Amino acid sequence: MKKIFALAVCVFLCFSLAACGGNSSDPQQPQNTTEKEIPAAPDLSGEWKSDESDDGTCMGAYIDGESIEVYWVIPSEDMVALYWAGSFDAPTTADEPYTWTSNADSDRNNSALLASTDATKDFTYQDGKISCSVTSFGETQDMNFEKAEWGYAEKTADPEREIMEGSGDIGDYEVEIKGAKLAQDYEGNPAIIITYAWTNNSDDTTNAMTSMYSQAFQDGVELETAMILDSDVYDSDASMKDVRPGTTIDIQAAYVLDSETSVVEFEVSEWLTFESNPPVVSMDFDPAAL
Repeated sequence: MKKIFALAVCVFLCFSLAACGGNSSDPQQPQNTTEKEIPAAPDLSGEWKSDESDDGTCMGAYIDGESIEVYWVIPSEDMVALYWAGSFDAPTTADEPYTWTSNADSDRNNSALLASTDATKDFTYQDGKISCSVTSFGETQDMNFEKAEWGYAEKTADPEREIMEGSGDIGDYEVEIKGAKLAQDYEGNPAIIITYAWTNNSDDTTNAMTSMYSQAFQDGVELETAMILDSDVYDSDASMKDVRPGTTIDIQAAYVLDSETSVVEFEVSEWLTFESNPPVVSMDFDPAAL
């Protein structure tokens, strides 16, 4: 009996060891454990578009790298106008809502007519939409953007600037640069006075001061406006006179010279325009030849 009992114990132990071996981790055996996948952070790069108003006007945004740009999109004028240019912080998780504060690109915003003057702007991403507050002409509203193409690359590309030598049409106005003469400002500094004929071809009575924008450069540097008090030498009031449609008037612009030998580059463009590179009428003057 003892031998039979001992044999039974041995057989039991063999089966037990075999069973334990079958439960060991075997790379060839299927595993029941599963790893939980972590949702990826959303990619917000690309074009975003707001809902259109009744006249087709909307806003378009573009995110690239560490920057975000927001534009007024004006189909009736076939143009866009910058509203915001600033920094962008991409989300690192899928947690929503995701909010970031964009620091303004002040150089770009300050040079754009319809751009925000804020130093920062808050944006929020949630449920596939980007939202931010937009202030225009004293009114603030919430704007929502969805990912959609609105022609960013085409609409924001700088067109080749049209430069008209001596005369040309600029918007609703006609400009003809007539000549220049040397003078002195009220402190005795050398100055140049440039005269151009301005024709108001618009439908409204207006003046050159609020319609035209003139600049002068020497060696690539903009010249400062000269203050000349002698009305017999310089007519400073002409640009402020209202002009009826179809009427022409001579306008004068005066600048302090940085050099009495370097060429002065003078140009006139439209004051209020959505164009990023508006056309100009220009003419060069050599002070030494005046």
